Amino acid sequence: ITSVRFDGPTGYVVTFERKDPLYVIDLNDPAKPTKVGELKLPGFSSYLHPVGPGLLLGVGSDATDDGRVTGAKVTLFDATDPAAPKEITSLKFADKAFMSDYDPKAFHFDATRGLVFLPYSYGCWDLCENWTNESGVLVLSVADRTLGEVTTINHNDRTPPPPRPGEPIPDETTTVPDTTVPDTTAPNTTAPETTVPGTTTP
Repeated sequence: ITSVRFDGPTGYVVTFERKDPLYVIDLNDPAKPTKVGELKLPGFSSYLHPVGPGLLLGVGSDATDDGRVTGAKVTLFDATDPAAPKEITSLKFADKAFMSDYDPKAFHFDATRGLVFLPYSYGCWDLCENWTNESGVLVLSVADRTLGEVTTINHNDRTPPPPRPGEPIPDETTTVPDTTVPDTTAPNTTAPETTVPGTTTP
């Protein structure tokens, strides 16, 4: 089991060995949880988060059919019909590793603006000839059943380890690396804009 999420009377469970499913569990009778649906696809989600009625965001890893991890992956699922969950869309990143893989607090969903903040570090899943200390926060938009990249808040040359989770405050976002505090502003925006205007890093 790589991740579990409870959402009211519904539970979601992801397992991974090679090519394993996202399970949808009916919890209306806690004494008799019942599997009502599953979706089998390559890779796995290490973190699951509801992002709207019947919509679930999975953050984790992409993989081949035989289970070899090839990079990071963010997936938008449609679980409106619990018996037939579907993958709506996904984004893959061959050079990133998300902190939420091992820290569930390394994730923030701004439902008002439809923005997802994902702290990351450089990920190497094959030959690592150009290894870097890149780290930062990836900002994604989730709106109208779509998933898109908005911007990347880069923490290069500030600290080798990945940043701590971003803490949103009204009309701006401050991201905090491990040893220094860059004040990065993301003005009030609404998805599905493709950019966060005026983003600055001192």
